[in-house]
Amino acid sequence: MDRRTFAKTLTGTALATVTPNFLSSTQAAFAKSPQPDHLLIELGYRWLSPTELLEPILRSIASVRQDFWHGSNFLLPTCRVRDNLDLEPFAYRISQNGKLLQFGYKQPATFLFVNPDRDQVSNFPAHEFFDDLGYQLFWVPNDQFESAKAAGLNHIDYGTFLAVQAGVGCYRRQRDTERSSV
Repeated sequence: MDRRTFAKTLTGTALATVTPNFLSSTQAAFAKSPQPDHLLIELGYRWLSPTELLEPILRSIASVRQDFWHGSNFLLPTCRVRDNLDLEPFAYRISQNGKLLQFGYKQPATFLFVNPDRDQVSNFPAHEFFDDLGYQLFWVPNDQFESAKAAGLNHIDYGTFLAVQAGVGCYRRQRDTERSSV
């Protein structure tokens, strides 16, 4: 299988570049283990504005898959991203084999920021929530983008957010499955 075909296999419809070192180590992992189940990331109506493209989300997913592999030797399954008009506006759903892993909503007209210091809670005035890894996240209104950066928060793109949520869900599911079989 050539590099371009394999890259398409990695992300479903991948548009991401895969480094040769990652390619060889990932091919070895695929050869040793059965192919993991597919992840399905569904985006509700209005998740992407007409000017936003799916390509950056796919690139982010490929990058996070690569980071998961290098950081923990956990191979995140192939991801498929699609729109689902049955979901509420701004909703997202992540599932594997029909089992729900994550569900949530994007706040309209906002950017997503993360507090990089998990030990200190930020008091930035925006809609906040904590993800499954314990990070403090903020939906920051468009007009407060620069204020959030000045407050020490890091902007993250939606693709990275979705991929990390999918990865955490898969990792926990696999861990729980291994624990229950022991």
